[in-house]
Amino acid sequence: MLKLCLALLFILFLNPPLQALLSLSAKEMSVDGLKMKNLSCQLEQGGMFALLSIMGSLSKFKKELDACAPEGAALKLEWKFSANKIQAVKVIQGSAQNQNTCVEKALLFRPFAESGACSGILLMGNALAAEKAAQSL
Repeated sequence: MLKLCLALLFILFLNPPLQALLSLSAKEMSVDGLKMKNLSCQLEQGGMFALLSIMGSLSKFKKELDACAPEGAALKLEWKFSANKIQAVKVIQGSAQNQNTCVEKALLFRPFAESGACSGILLMGNALAAEKAAQSL
């Protein structure tokens, strides 16, 4: 009995709690004119509307993102966020280095509501040209 009590104490107080990540994805999503394809996120918490919240947070920066490629472009992008801001942004694949740097600067350290990491294809600028560029990624 003593061994059982000690084992329970160890499990309850000495083991760190397990933390599961919520994985969500959408083939295509658009909020307030900002469009992403193949959006995939791993979140520390959230529910079925978490992707809408993420896209809503990103859409606040649509003007700055569109300015990175007014002629239209698509970038495969990863970003990590916690402590109410975007902590890291990495362009995985894009058409021009100056666009990559512009997008990274437009998003890095901006306010963000969730905690986790996402990836997807971001469409910017001219919608028709961005759709065409996304097909090659």
